[in-house]
Amino acid sequence: MVGFGETGRYGMALTSSRFTSEPRLRKASENTPALKQGDTGEGVAILQTALIDLGFAMPNSTHKGKTLPDGIFGAETAIKIREFQAAAGLVADGVVGRMTLSALETAVIAQTTLQARQFAAAARVRRFNS
Repeated sequence: MVGFGETGRYGMALTSSRFTSEPRLRKASENTPALKQGDTGEGVAILQTALIDLGFAMPNSTHKGKTLPDGIFGAETAIKIREFQAAAGLVADGVVGRMTLSALETAVIAQTTLQARQFAAAARVRRFNS
């Protein structure tokens, strides 16, 4: 999948309700059209939240963590998307389409699974020690 960019014919359909519940993200996952700088709305806010959950701080979009993401695909979001794309081995063009959304969803699911396993392991240790 690496190197095909957002217009490549590869990529997986979104499966997580976090992403599929928002019509604009469904369209972006089909590149009809992809999300890019200048776009606004709930789809962008969901995208920003996913980036934050993965450790990509967005102080401007969240007023230094005091509010939920603003849903504005501005310079900060574009920078964080490019950082994510580079980390995921994608073309770092700042455009969020099929490949980027697929990689983002995979990363979020993997992180959630890891956190659940860590929580379960900690609970077992607590039970063992009590």
